[in-house]
Amino acid sequence: METIQEKLNVTIPLDSGFSHILFNLAAQGYSHICVIYDGSGDSGDIEDIIAMPRDLKKSKNQHNSCYDVVNPIKLDKDLYDLIVDQTYTKVLSHLQDWCNNDGGYGQLYISTEDSSYDSYHYTRYTESNSHPSDGQIGD
Repeated sequence: METIQEKLNVTIPLDSGFSHILFNLAAQGYSHICVIYDGSGDSGDIEDIIAMPRDLKKSKNQHNSCYDVVNPIKLDKDLYDLIVDQTYTKVLSHLQDWCNNDGGYGQLYISTEDSSYDSYHYTRYTESNSHPSDGQIGD
């Protein structure tokens, strides 16, 4: 028999203000939303969104890794899509280019308690070194 896994959702309408959505998640015991993103070439994508239980919270501006969450609960699709839209529009589109050329990646932590965020953002660079040589190939 297949077990149906409950998905995390809010108890208020999804068209409420985003800070209200986050506060609702805080009331359900989650201190942060962790958004994992990666990109290069001409595209970037959010790879995962993890709700971090309050018991993992450290002091302000210190976080455990998103991956420290054991058995993370899946987000309801509409809630997931809303968080994707809000993070692209309000944060990720303003970070140093992470979805063009060599791209970048990172983890974005959004506090459910006060809507503040901080990110661990990395930009990739490819280095090319020239090593000229000349000569003649003989028989």
